Amino acid sequence: VGPDQIPLREEFEQIVLKALQEFTLRERSLQMSAQGASVPPGQLPWLARLIASVSRDLVHVVVTQNSLAEGISETLRSLNELKHQQKLPDYVVAICASKLRGNEFCVVVLGQYQSRALAESMLTTSEFLKEISYELITGKVSFLASHFRNTSLGDDLDKLLEKMLQQRGESVIVPFNGDVSECVSAQEATAMVSAQEPDLDVDTFQIYQPQLTVARKLLSQVCAIADSGNQSLDLGHFSKVDFIVVVPRSEVLVQQTLQRIRQSGVLVDLGLEEKGTAHQRAEKYVVRLDGELQGKFELFLRRVKQNPYTLFVLVHDNAHVDLTSAISSSLSHGEPGHGLADRVINCREVLEAFNLIVLQVSSFPYALQTQQSRISSSNEVHWIQFDTVDEAAGEDKLYFGLNEYSKSLQWGVTSPLLRCDETFEKMVNTLLERYPRLHSMVIRCYLLIQQYSQALMALTTMASLRDHSTPETLSIMDDLITSPGKDKNGCGHMLVIRVPSVQLAMLAKERLQEVRDKLGLQYRFEILLGNPASELAVTKHFVTRLKAWRGNEQEDWIPRTYQDLEGLPCIVILTGKDPLGETFPRSLKYCDLRLIDSSYLTRTALEQEVGLACCYVSREAIRRPVVALDLSEKEQERANGSENDSDELLIDLDRPQSNSSAVTGTSGSLADNGVSSSSAADKAQKQAPVADFQPVAHSSVDEGASPSRTGRESLKQECDSLGTQLASSTTSKGCSLSPAAQPLRCAAHSARAGRALRAALPRIVILSKAAYCLLSSHKSGSLPSSSSLLPHADVSWLSSLRPLLQQDVNSEEQSLYYRQWTAARQHHADFSNQGETSGSRSFHPRRLLLTGPPQVGKTGSYLQFLRILFRMLIRLLEVDVYDEEEVDAGHAESSEVTQSSNDHWPDIEIFSKMAFDLSVHDPKYRTISPVYTEQLSRVKQETSKESKPEEPKKRETVSMMLTKYAAYNTFHHCEQCHQYMDINPAAQV
Repeated sequence: VGPDQIPLREEFEQIVLKALQEFTLRERSLQMSAQGASVPPGQLPWLARLIASVSRDLVHVVVTQNSLAEGISETLRSLNELKHQQKLPDYVVAICASKLRGNEFCVVVLGQYQSRALAESMLTTSEFLKEISYELITGKVSFLASHFRNTSLGDDLDKLLEKMLQQRGESVIVPFNGDVSECVSAQEATAMVSAQEPDLDVDTFQIYQPQLTVARKLLSQVCAIADSGNQSLDLGHFSKVDFIVVVPRSEVLVQQTLQRIRQSGVLVDLGLEEKGTAHQRAEKYVVRLDGELQGKFELFLRRVKQNPYTLFVLVHDNAHVDLTSAISSSLSHGEPGHGLADRVINCREVLEAFNLIVLQVSSFPYALQTQQSRISSSNEVHWIQFDTVDEAAGEDKLYFGLNEYSKSLQWGVTSPLLRCDETFEKMVNTLLERYPRLHSMVIRCYLLIQQYSQALMALTTMASLRDHSTPETLSIMDDLITSPGKDKNGCGHMLVIRVPSVQLAMLAKERLQEVRDKLGLQYRFEILLGNPASELAVTKHFVTRLKAWRGNEQEDWIPRTYQDLEGLPCIVILTGKDPLGETFPRSLKYCDLRLIDSSYLTRTALEQEVGLACCYVSREAIRRPVVALDLSEKEQERANGSENDSDELLIDLDRPQSNSSAVTGTSGSLADNGVSSSSAADKAQKQAPVADFQPVAHSSVDEGASPSRTGRESLKQECDSLGTQLASSTTSKGCSLSPAAQPLRCAAHSARAGRALRAALPRIVILSKAAYCLLSSHKSGSLPSSSSLLPHADVSWLSSLRPLLQQDVNSEEQSLYYRQWTAARQHHADFSNQGETSGSRSFHPRRLLLTGPPQVGKTGSYLQFLRILFRMLIRLLEVDVYDEEEVDAGHAESSEVTQSSNDHWPDIEIFSKMAFDLSVHDPKYRTISPVYTEQLSRVKQETSKESKPEEPKKRETVSMMLTKYAAYNTFHHCEQCHQYMDINPAAQV
């Protein structure tokens, strides 16, 4: 364990497990060979002291004979007797060598850096955010704030900024298409608008092959539930599909989900809304976990009860975010939003509703995969993945996720994608020693604000500060400021700074805005606060620029999602307890995670922070093999031939729909292109779509073109240097290419042929030292990877001596591992789910879990799943009947003589007055009746023996809906009904 490394419990447990295994193997070998002797217990403490002697006094060993408590007390007593100049050891190992109880040991952490990190890691996210808030409110940070009032050169920062403002006067730096040394008046800067519309990826929806494959896997699993025999789901009972999406408390995420539902046209496809009103009424299908939840959810439950023939799907998106039980939240008087997800997902009405399926969606499902999980492992649907680029041959865009970021450190390039700012870390360590009572995140945030402020000043007016800004910070700000100056439209890059504390984030925004405005850069780039509790607030002149780029936006349009900021040079200070699945635009280039340190030492907490940078990238930007998403033949066979695939999946989705299904407003080709026919007319008038609306094309997704081979090597070596311009010309591909697979339908190829698009490059992530060490384990091989951490703060390990989870196992194996070795804590929503040891009774039969990497396209998958689920239900209720006229259809009675229907017997007199008709009206009998011929239908003719037999014509059919009774009779399979239902084909007429 290094002197600057955070002590991790998981690492110590693996050391103990490895030592135990080696000791057991040694004992066995000695017993089998009968040579030598094992180490007696009395010698183990002396051997421990011998090994610790080479640690340069970083590790001490204390040996006692009675108990471990005696060794711990002796360690603490030695601290008081320590001389002032004498250095404390980082660790003390107390060993109790007892004859009765055997050898026991305990590790006491004494190092200042290690003990602080260990103490901070023991706090939950809510607890350390409260601690930071307390330090800010009580004024504990006043000494730290006064330290940062001066620059690194000792000058007063505020006075310097005022001096620069006076020198500049009323002028500001030119907004774009000019150097930072050029100045214009504020009125001119406001009036500057781009002359032409840049190439932006907006307002397009497409379903790509991997998303369709996962949607089919979800449908397959639903069919497997229906066929399982436990009668928990009767698909033949339903003729309609309805849904609701539950999302965490994030205004941007709500607007993002609404946008995707509207663009997908799923409301019209399912027949839930009319085309004209679907846009306005989409809001009732998205529920946020906040104070407004109760009313909307009660309306949804009322719809579930009132529509027994409708199959409802409750989608719980980002299901890992709030796992607190409702009872625990009310008893502990926790935050108001805690426990709301438990009240919704696990309420009695949801659990008992026979016409309701619960679909939980998560990128980090580890806390849902414990021994008390309510979801069966067979009901998990995992995103398809492949191990090499070769398996995705021909695909232009590949997914670049957490594993790829770790493996990219082996590229050996001068500008890696994952970076650790060593200079910044040294500054932090110095300040931590000076301010031992402050939380490390407070110190890191104040230092980060100073670094960005000094970088802005160094790049504009005060070049002497260049040497006092870290190289990473300086290069980021240089790119942010200069990129709009090189663009005629003012397009630039986005920088995301992650600041979990809302108070610290507001402080950072105010301070950076003040520095930016006094330097005259307020028209150059925007600074936004990404607070989940509020909407985006973009300055008016930047909104004007965004609308000018889009061209056809309405007058009252404002950006509501981060994707709406595509191309805008800006700094987004993202705050909140956790990132909540918001999708960022392609123009996002830098993710600053230097504040994510010792408080984020669980797998979910760390990986969801780095998940902000995950996206699809151009094949040319990748040097090492990466996981690609594609529907190869191998995956297709596995998806179509699995045990869960029922006969319902073999339904031909391309055949014409019945008249009864016309209410959906869909066309027969709906499942082919994944695009709603309701939105097809609107899209037909536009140019070819530029990018997908959902995560598969959220950032860095360019369709139709990619960099040529000549620029590949430079892309490998200097990824960040090519973020602003393409190293070579672009070439058009055969048709629109998706991030992970070719779209299901190529559209408007001619409109794309001449477009030159930028390469889709991975984002650059700047990490703290602790996070970098965990994510760079692929490179070093000595440190534990993030997969070995505790999966979530709300779960615990069942045993310290457990096998290590390998880094490259697939998601199915990870699920089985966590189900075996983790348990829910007392405040976890699944803690009360203590079923049978087998687990079969404690699983909810109609609950599924969809897992996939962050920003891979899960939203599009479950929207497509809803669509094909509805189409399958329609197909199940349809039968083909002959499209022929009825017997005597349209035949007019020649006689008006009729008999009363109340008579028991026919009246002979009335019967004798009826006209006789010798024509056979039904042509079905033409082959068996000698009377009927098409030429002389009223003349009796003998059939010619020499005539050739006519070939039977194909009889036209039409699809008709089964009645409720007929559908029930078809799909009902209980044992009582089998006694009178003849299902033997041989007995049928």
